[in-house]
Amino acid sequence: EITENRDSRLPGSVYMHKGVNQKLVMGHLWDFELTTFLGLRSWLHYNYVPSELEYNTLEYRAVYYNQLFKDAKFKAKVKERWNAIYSSLLNDIPKFIDKEYNTIKKSLDLNWIDVGETDNQGIWTLSDEDKSSGGRNHDKNLKSGDAVNKLRSNYLIRINWMNSQINSW
Repeated sequence: EITENRDSRLPGSVYMHKGVNQKLVMGHLWDFELTTFLGLRSWLHYNYVPSELEYNTLEYRAVYYNQLFKDAKFKAKVKERWNAIYSSLLNDIPKFIDKEYNTIKKSLDLNWIDVGETDNQGIWTLSDEDKSSGGRNHDKNLKSGDAVNKLRSNYLIRINWMNSQINSW
């Protein structure tokens, strides 16, 4: 939800399991590429209802979010948990991003292709589309440090927007 990874509504990207006398568990998280940390303020899982077309295709069938949030107790627990961790999400995660970036900065800079470099530099190539649009995450035409700054900024946009949405329930 925080990363706004819309793949998590797809049946092939999310699994749930429940042992006898245990809580329902979702996970493991994965597939964080195309829609991750865009900083969008338009969509939360709790109010996602697939259209008839989405529901009838294999791609979109995560109707359980909407059903879970119809339960007032569940929704209250989500809000309670959110408010318990919000301060940490707001303060600790940006510091963690900076710490991790400083750890991998040298390697990231060596492996990141900047616009204008030849395609044999770094480990990813840039298509003409990537160079003009920045790619799906709008960061491929940025320098690595700028891409990390954009990730941190989009993360904070999303966190603050989610906080206002959740606390309006």
